[in-house]
Amino acid sequence: MTYVQEGWPVFKQDIKLAARKFFAIRGELSCWHGILLKGDRIVVPLELREEVLDKIHAGHLGMTMCKESARQAVWWPRIGADICNKISACHTCIEKWSSQRSEPIIPSEIPERPYEKVGSDLFEINRNYFIVIIDYYSKNIDVEKLPNQSTNAVIKALKKCFFSHGVPLTLVTDNAQCYKSHEFSNFATDWNFCHVTSSPRFSQSNGQAESAVNIAKRIMKQPDPSLALMAYRSTPVASTGVTPAELALGRKIRTTLSMLPHKLEPKTCDKTDIKHHNHDHQQAVKKNFDRYHSVRPLPELLPCDSVVVKLNENSDWPVPGRINNRLQEKRSYLVDTPKGILRRNRKHLKTAPTLPWQPETPQHHCLVSTPSPSTPKAPDVTTATATRAPVPPVKHPAPTRQPNNNSTTDGYRTISGRLVKQPARFIE
Repeated sequence: MTYVQEGWPVFKQDIKLAARKFFAIRGELSCWHGILLKGDRIVVPLELREEVLDKIHAGHLGMTMCKESARQAVWWPRIGADICNKISACHTCIEKWSSQRSEPIIPSEIPERPYEKVGSDLFEINRNYFIVIIDYYSKNIDVEKLPNQSTNAVIKALKKCFFSHGVPLTLVTDNAQCYKSHEFSNFATDWNFCHVTSSPRFSQSNGQAESAVNIAKRIMKQPDPSLALMAYRSTPVASTGVTPAELALGRKIRTTLSMLPHKLEPKTCDKTDIKHHNHDHQQAVKKNFDRYHSVRPLPELLPCDSVVVKLNENSDWPVPGRINNRLQEKRSYLVDTPKGILRRNRKHLKTAPTLPWQPETPQHHCLVSTPSPSTPKAPDVTTATATRAPVPPVKHPAPTRQPNNNSTTDGYRTISGRLVKQPARFIE
């Protein structure tokens, strides 16, 4: 206040340390009835800033609107950063964060032969339960009616499919209760196939089976489902350019539609052409999806990172957590939360600069590991990780170099959690 009323020294070094931060804007400062102003905004002293921040953020309107509100009335050095930090630490605002953008789609790998990799899912029509099984190579589907959704009923339906087509190397499913049971795990071990589950509450990660469900629902709603299923198997699909029956059985099947006899002769499809056709189709789908959803890759999360968890696609972000493991499946993580250990896709995890909840899990649990192929995948909610087999850890970033205390002073953290320290020459 004295410098504003009586004038500023010529050199910055002649100014008291507490007032040096105002030297660059000295031409905008003035006094009005004993109040220091910057233009038409009140300069708030240090001891009142926290109270003013609470008033600015009282409506929880977000960073942009809070900053606009502050620009109308008050100012102090680094007010924008203080507002960002205030909102970043607000639990109410964190819970109401908007959903993250979709990430670029990851096309599934193309198998080398029919029924090497299959997907499975359950669906319901008019209180009747069905299971659909799709071959990743030929796109051939099998549909079976189930008496109920029990593990025993699902295993019987899968065995019936495996009798006809052989046991696959990999079975991909979601995290339905029938697939998570100990009985199903024993079935996978006894029949010697790898059971892979997708991220809970994220159907996109089991997209092949979800697509098969849509096809199966249309088929089962037809007057004659058997005829509709036969028509599907005898019609070329867009991803391969040939019929599912040709790739699965090595020949076209005879239908009610008349056809020349020589077209029913067995023949071997060119595997290279099939894979090229499938790859081109996947890239076209990926291009359309990525453009339509304005996708953006999300940074990889590291062990012990603080996050908030979205319980499902339409919920807020009510659950705080800490990253425990990154799983073998792409973009899938285990997170320590007050509800236990949750498994979620990266889209449903958002980094948080503060952790309002401290996990009871010891620090040595914060290691990166993934399950072995024969190990059952993590359930949606669990309280123990003793059965999870460790694998080689993921590479950690190099430790940051400690700054010299002579060149920097205590800084502040941005909304992303990065520590920013101002060089000493700017504050002396």
